[in-house]
Amino acid sequence: MALQSAFPLSLSQINAEFGKGLSLLAYLAAAEGVPAVAPISFSNMLGKSSVIVKQVTANAVNLNLATLFTTAEWTSTTPKRVVIAAGVIIGSSNVAIAALLTGASMGGTLQTIINGSIQAAGGANNSGVGGPAINVQSAGVTIQINAGASVLSGGGGGGIGGTGGVGGSGSYTAVDGPRYSPGSYSWVYDGASKVQWGGSSYIFMVNGNYSSYSYGGYLYVRGAARNGTALYEVSRQWAVGVGGAGGGAGGAGGLGQGYDHANTAGNPGAGGGNNGGNSGTGGTGGTGGTGGGWGAQGGTGATGNTGAAGNAGGGGGGYAGAAGGAPGAAIMGSPRTLINNGTIAGTIA
Repeated sequence: MALQSAFPLSLSQINAEFGKGLSLLAYLAAAEGVPAVAPISFSNMLGKSSVIVKQVTANAVNLNLATLFTTAEWTSTTPKRVVIAAGVIIGSSNVAIAALLTGASMGGTLQTIINGSIQAAGGANNSGVGGPAINVQSAGVTIQINAGASVLSGGGGGGIGGTGGVGGSGSYTAVDGPRYSPGSYSWVYDGASKVQWGGSSYIFMVNGNYSSYSYGGYLYVRGAARNGTALYEVSRQWAVGVGGAGGGAGGAGGLGQGYDHANTAGNPGAGGGNNGGNSGTGGTGGTGGTGGGWGAQGGTGATGNTGAAGNAGGGGGGYAGAAGGAPGAAIMGSPRTLINNGTIAGTIA
């Protein structure tokens, strides 16, 4: 505790606070405001403490503890202490910046006593990585987490769902006709079956009375009679193959839990396409993974659904969803001393 701020003041009291002996000269530069060179007097020691204490009583974002001290205080060898009050939340909305930074280029030691909550940024959807809660940036730091207090790293974002499978192939019969134009398009039967298609010459002639005949990749079909029984309308048919449509896109993964938002569920995947012609519809994309809670990895996106079968082939299987993002570190950075009687969510790096 600090020395009294009014006389009387003795060397034994100063020694009890600072522990440098019973010579007043030993206390040059012992605390902020004490001369670094002689002369020094008892009045220079009034109200001085061997520990520089700062209180944090209001919520803050990306708090750098160095900013609580003067430059002289921060770089001095005098022990320092920061007390974060109960109910105070120190947060971050940026996964690249810790909620609490202990500060770089510190002299002496720093005791950080946490009675509130340190809350990191949550990971973005589609496998975003969660942010760190505390970044220790100097040696000589002690972190003390008291009962009821918490240090919470950001949860990882959920993985995107897998793409749906391709629909099965289909086929249908295309028909041209019936047509009838003597000398260009006709079916003739005069003891033989013969067809004109697009010109005066017969494209085929076969003995016998046929109602249909396959030739050159087409099925020619005799239609209604014209001008008696020798001339007929004619049409032709052929099979058309249709490939199955692609599967739908996977749904976006959810947000990881963080200071400014809760974790969220993933979104459903999109429906697959359809190319018609008796082909199968593409499979629906998989649902995105749920974002991770405090200090937890995001969920893996669901596998896309299998595409529907067409009349000429089965549908393809859906694709696997992506893994969720990793959580952030609860405490990272320089070596430190940790005293934990509260809650830590996340890794300690």
